[in-house]
Amino acid sequence: MLTGKRILITGATGLIARPIALKLAAHNEVWGLSLFNEAEQPVRAELEAAGVRCIPWNMATDPFPQDVPADITHVLHTAMLRETESYDAAMDVNGIACARLMERFRKAEAFFFISSTAIYKHLEPDHHHKESDPLGGGLIFIPAYQVSKIAAEAVVRSLAALYDLPTVIIRPGICYGPGSWGGVPILFLKKMLAGEPIELPPEGNTFCMPIHVDDIARFAEGLFQSASVPANIVNIAGDDAVSDVEYIEYISQVSGVPVSYLRGEYYRDNYLTDNSKREALVGKCQIHWREGIADTIASHFPDMALNR
Repeated sequence: MLTGKRILITGATGLIARPIALKLAAHNEVWGLSLFNEAEQPVRAELEAAGVRCIPWNMATDPFPQDVPADITHVLHTAMLRETESYDAAMDVNGIACARLMERFRKAEAFFFISSTAIYKHLEPDHHHKESDPLGGGLIFIPAYQVSKIAAEAVVRSLAALYDLPTVIIRPGICYGPGSWGGVPILFLKKMLAGEPIELPPEGNTFCMPIHVDDIARFAEGLFQSASVPANIVNIAGDDAVSDVEYIEYISQVSGVPVSYLRGEYYRDNYLTDNSKREALVGKCQIHWREGIADTIASHFPDMALNR
């Protein structure tokens, strides 16, 4: 258990970072960086009420905040530039931010970087990708983002070795939960509410292993403790493999919102992962995807009558 540490979390209002910040703040001094714009003020209030010291920071444009102590012991870097079509912007912002943080806090006890399963070279739809499998991406809907994550991993792995900085890199799959944008299940439900179809591949199905962010938060301390040189790389996904159609139909069933599909070349592809390394390090998940998705829908749509 991490106790009495001085922890920096970037992207502190985000889907993954927020529950980790709230959990760690109970026994540690936590500093949270995020845009903290108008839309993020309710989350800022929640974080500050839990004891998190919040400082606005745009990693693409702002100098690093001088108020952050120099003797940070642990860094969790989740902030990212995702919604861009510019490969150069994505690689520059995401890669340089990693380098600046690792250089500034190269004496820290551990550096924790959030990557993505999107960096894997896509093999067969039912292949469970291992951490040692080939990289290369292949997603249609966020090509610049996935390339920048490969570049950022290269930065993080290189500087972990150069600075002898114990590092852990996690590769999350489909994450969902009550905060931020809610994850892909909520994105799909909003499309369904708008009467828009859910895109599917021209043939067959895509598969994923959804994981609730509270499970990731529960794993966070053990993952910090697994940091090493060279960097430790760990897949983070749920325990159960499910097709997109299966969990989308479940969203429709629970919410009562009808769903339609559109097959074509543009769709949200996903990956299955081999999670044996994660299980050995921090154990199995506690939240089943059906229970978790229903609870997440209830959080984002409190007035919706659910069919559980």
